[in-house]
Amino acid sequence: MKEIDIAILDNDFIEKCQKITLGNSCLLERFFETSIKKAVCHEAILKECAQGKSDSPEYLFLLKMIKMGKIQIKADVDLIDDDSQESIRYYLFTYSKSISIFYPHNRIILDAFQQVFSHMESLKTRQQVFFELQSIENQITNHFGEFKTCILISYILEYSHKKVFYFCSDDKGAHSKITSMYGDLVRSLKPYSVIVYCYNKNFLTNEEAILAMKNTEMIGTIKYRERTGKIIYCTAEVFLNHLFHTSLGCSVFGDAQLIQKPRSSQGPC
Repeated sequence: MKEIDIAILDNDFIEKCQKITLGNSCLLERFFETSIKKAVCHEAILKECAQGKSDSPEYLFLLKMIKMGKIQIKADVDLIDDDSQESIRYYLFTYSKSISIFYPHNRIILDAFQQVFSHMESLKTRQQVFFELQSIENQITNHFGEFKTCILISYILEYSHKKVFYFCSDDKGAHSKITSMYGDLVRSLKPYSVIVYCYNKNFLTNEEAILAMKNTEMIGTIKYRERTGKIIYCTAEVFLNHLFHTSLGCSVFGDAQLIQKPRSSQGPC
């Protein structure tokens, strides 16, 4: 039985999981087949994947998954039900919260949004709202896909009660921002933790887990948290040994991550 009701995908998660091959398929395909009921990403993520590399493997893979119905693409226009003031007001409120999370110190973006918000009552249609907000979005130079995803998550939570959500990204900053906004309502999942998840659910054999780890090109140190709360730093080989023989894995799927060599005070395991 698939346990993840909705997976909300980020660009780097798609890119990295697509590169982790398992024979004739990849880790992301296995994850979809065994664990995810529905995968969604914002239109901005699709555009980021295509930006300057429309023939890249990850973009072509994303298009294939969309065509197969495994990933749904949502644009802003899909989020606002109608042209009512209530719908427009909720969208702008969610937009405002996302700006405060992702760009709290950018006065240009904050002031531009405040100007739009101040004459909200004069905005009669969704298209007018999008036109006004375009001047703000033209100022955004980083984390645009994650910013739009943050808005998307708000709508998904609003209409999908009591379901299991995962924000799938390899961006530590985006994870912390999403968590600060939604708390425990949305869990985090990093690409390397998918290996742990699939293995612990018997969706990967030992051999496939080893192959997946090798295909991540993991050079350096893996950091993960035991169920006891203890932080462990080790090589990929030791990590897999722990996984195969202790069944501990990670206390939270998002806890396993590839890092550089740890500080000498922490020491590898």
